[in-house]
Amino acid sequence: MRWLDGREPCDLVEWVKLWETLDIRRPHDNPSFIELIGLHHSTPVAVIYEEPHGSVFYAFSWRRLNRFEYFNSLEEEYFDIVSPYGYGGPLYSGKDE
Repeated sequence: MRWLDGREPCDLVEWVKLWETLDIRRPHDNPSFIELIGLHHSTPVAVIYEEPHGSVFYAFSWRRLNRFEYFNSLEEEYFDIVSPYGYGGPLYSGKDE
């Protein structure tokens, strides 16, 4: 499994190349779209899981909740993921077995 950080230039290039090869290219899975509508203090992220029979691609905004007043007194870190603009969910490519 790989995590691609939309703020990192190398990850961003890989993400765009991967997005261009997807069977279904949803606009809201593109890192530029996620950045454009991104939540305050969030990071565009894509997670890719690959196996011999298929792969899963999941793009979302990721944010550290401890930055917000309600959570900033907690010692343990908490995170949130949000699909872009209410769309989203993982994309599967591969065999239907």
